[in-house]
Formats: sequence, C-alpha cells, structure tokens
Amino acid sequence: MCERMENQVGRLVLMLSHTILKNRNRHMAAIGLTSSQADCLRFCLEQENRTVTELKDYLGITHQTAQGLVRRTAEKGLLTVRRSREDGRCQLLSLTPAGKAAAEQMIQSRERTGDKLLHGMSSEERTEFLRLLQLAYENVKND
Repeated sequence: MCERMENQVGRLVLMLSHTILKNRNRHMAAIGLTSSQADCLRFCLEQENRTVTELKDYLGITHQTAQGLVRRTAEKGLLTVRRSREDGRCQLLSLTPAGKAAAEQMIQSRERTGDKLLHGMSSEERTEFLRLLQLAYENVKND
C-alpha cells in the first residue's frame, strides 16, 4: 500500500527535527551548555542590555523560569546581570567574554548544521528549499 505524501512529509520533517535537536544538544553539551542556556546566549548576542522580561517573551517561558535560566547561565560566568538605572525593577543582561566565546562556538555549530542540510544542493535549490521551509512553517505555525 502506498503511503500518502502528507504522511511522508510529516514523518520526514519530524525525523529531521529530532535529529537536528539531538545533534544540537550534543554540540551544546560539548561546550558545557544546555539547550536553554544556548537559547539565552543567542538572545543576548543579538542585542546587549536586554531584560529578563524580554528573554521570557522571546523564549515563551514564565518569568520564574527565565530568572532561573539567567541565574544558572550567570553562575557559569557567561552572562552578567545588572539593575537598570532607569528602572530598578529591570535586570539587564550582557554576555561576558566567555559568553561571547561560547556564542561564537554555537554559531559555528549552527553553520555546520546548515552546511550539512544544504549539502549537494545547487544555489537555486538552496534558495527554493529555504523558501519552501518558510512557507511550510507559515502554513502550520498557528494550526
């Protein structure tokens, strides 16, 4: 019996997602990070002096969970936390030099994964693959 294409697509995307996550977790563990800590560093790398509340919203987690994540990441010496001068309730996050170095390793790992995903594709196929992935994501993100 021939399996419907919709079932094949869903299964392959799920397998790809699981494989990427498994590899990411292994790569992050090699540099001493959890996946959540890697997400925190990525967020802080995008812009200095972001707040814990912005991190909470970015990751879609509770404020308490964000506070714990920030505390554990700071304990590793990857992040500094200071009170805002304008609003003492806000905690501002900045990467330390060690945090920036870990973030750079994360970027290299992500680029290596991207290279592997795109291996064997022409420039046109890469562009089309990205376009189709974005379209597929938009199709299901609010389902």
